[in-house]
Amino acid sequence: MTKEKNKIIYLEILRIIAAFFVIFNHTGNDGFFLFSLKSSNHLPFWIYAFISVFCKFAVPLFFMISGSLYLKRDNLTIKEIYLKRILKIFIITLVFSTIYYLYLNHLKNVDISFLSYLKQLITCGISSHFWYLYMYIIFLMTLPFLKIIVNNMDHKLFNYLIIIMLIFDGIIPIINFLIFKEELTFYRLLTPIWALNIVFIYPIVGYYLDNKIDLSQHQKRIIPLWIINIILIIITCLMTKYHANIIHVLSEKTSQIFYNNFVIINAITIFLTIKYLTPNNKFNSILAKTGKYTFGIYLFHILVMKTPYFNDFITHLKDINLNTGLIALIMCLTTYIISFIITFAISNIPFLKKLVGF
Repeated sequence: MTKEKNKIIYLEILRIIAAFFVIFNHTGNDGFFLFSLKSSNHLPFWIYAFISVFCKFAVPLFFMISGSLYLKRDNLTIKEIYLKRILKIFIITLVFSTIYYLYLNHLKNVDISFLSYLKQLITCGISSHFWYLYMYIIFLMTLPFLKIIVNNMDHKLFNYLIIIMLIFDGIIPIINFLIFKEELTFYRLLTPIWALNIVFIYPIVGYYLDNKIDLSQHQKRIIPLWIINIILIIITCLMTKYHANIIHVLSEKTSQIFYNNFVIINAITIFLTIKYLTPNNKFNSILAKTGKYTFGIYLFHILVMKTPYFNDFITHLKDINLNTGLIALIMCLTTYIISFIITFAISNIPFLKKLVGF
């Protein structure tokens, strides 16, 4: 098996892992926010909180994979970016936003209004997970500039970029909260938006890790990297709990203000681990082939989780007093499998298959 094929295999496996944790991120009180239902004096609280923080690497990982693939292409023109890539994502966004709008309004028994639909479409208010599609269009628009940057980036500049990310997005927000007991942000003109934006830093990091890191020289750093990563996740969990003690409430929204502080380290750790540990065998080759269905899984998974039949299924699992953690796992696996089947079926239908990335 060639080196290039091996790279494709591990990137596809990363897609599968990322898609699974995207689903977990949308499980609400049944999974992602399960820790809030447990006492912080008991171990389950910290286990579920750890998993909740851990899963945040998923979307950054998708942008890292896209960066690693797009930024090494020398023949990608602005015309192709707009007429093929951006137009395709725009059409997919329009079609699935319409599907979600009609279905979700049907479930809520709400009247359909074109003006309401248009407003929600513009503001990404139909389904919150579609923010990824909007951001992906921005990412595609910035590709020509990102290409120039990565072509002139060395190890020192790469490390400098990561340090800036950690300082401004990780360390400073924590220090601010510890001192002032509230969430603070810098004056907007002083905030290095260019370094914090997901469409900038993660694609560059993905390209660099995929194309510039020599496996033979960095394998021994995986264990220390995991130790650092786990420590940072624990710090995030502690800050989440501390924040809850200060504001006396722990909601799904307020609990996440520190979740992305160190996600760059988590994403890098996952990326390099899978890159180093993916062996050249037939099983991984077969597994990797399912990676191409992850875009469709992303598009359909919320639709699957919103269906009454799925909710009845989860309710039944709760009624038989199944372990809450096991219910969350079953919920994610079931959603993944059903979304995969739908995507696989559509991918074999002419014309429609383009809507799920084929």
